[in-house]
Amino acid sequence: MDLILKTKSRISTGKQNRSLRKNGILPAVVYGHGVENKNIEIEKFFFQKFYKQTGADSLLDLIIDNQKPIKVLIQNIQKDPVKDNIIHIDFYQIKKGEKITHLIKLNFIGESKAIKELNGSLVKNINSVEVKCLPEDLISEINVDISRLNNFEDVIYLKDLKIPSNIEILDKLDEVITVIAPPKREEVKIIKEEIKEGEVEVKEEKETIKQ
Repeated sequence: MDLILKTKSRISTGKQNRSLRKNGILPAVVYGHGVENKNIEIEKFFFQKFYKQTGADSLLDLIIDNQKPIKVLIQNIQKDPVKDNIIHIDFYQIKKGEKITHLIKLNFIGESKAIKELNGSLVKNINSVEVKCLPEDLISEINVDISRLNNFEDVIYLKDLKIPSNIEILDKLDEVITVIAPPKREEVKIIKEEIKEGEVEVKEEKETIKQ
């Protein structure tokens, strides 16, 4: 099913965009390789509902003023640093047959033995990876299976990711994605003390039984 987003051309720019936001309208821009920039506006309520359903990595049919749809990706969403409200959107216009670069988020799955049995903590060095591919080959996320991390020496690198052959990773393949950090010395000390206290309690119980 095609994802369709209807918008309107925008005349206001700069400080004038404040009045748009007060009236529930989001300013946005469409740009791309070899295409003219287009200033547009979108109803905030409609976009938030749309974005919640589609996410950031879906290919969209953008309609401006009831014109012919153009293929776009949501390139960037700017938010107010205090209120965390969306205040501006960047759309990247796609050209047919032209590869694009895009960030794909990493989805950490599985259960690590080093976390479950050795009380380690998952350390994420990166949360997304930059890729290059045709727009129709873009995927929303890449799974990282941490079940292979059985001890503190195990590491998952970018080169270990399983992704389709039509997607090229642009980051360095020897970059570390994640490791398991051992518990802090204080935590180890507490664990040892708890074990020691437990042994003392067991010993005292045995002595009581003898009596």
